[in-house]
Amino acid sequence: MLPQSIKHWALYLGDDIYLSKFGRSGEGTQSLVEITNLDGMMALYDCQHVFIACPDSEAEPWDGYTFQ
Repeated sequence: MLPQSIKHWALYLGDDIYLSKFGRSGEGTQSLVEITNLDGMMALYDCQHVFIACPDSEAEPWDGYTFQ
């Protein structure tokens, strides 16, 4: 049930600006979407840690998903 456990994510837009989404998605749920910098986002959500996912520069090119 990983998608139900995700409460916050952010996409880096460049220039220390992030598109931030907090809360669950779907019928009967609420979420907050905003654009902010990293310091503002950490202050708003009272964060002590940030986890950043970066692409692997040595990874094979992705050619789409296929069912097996």
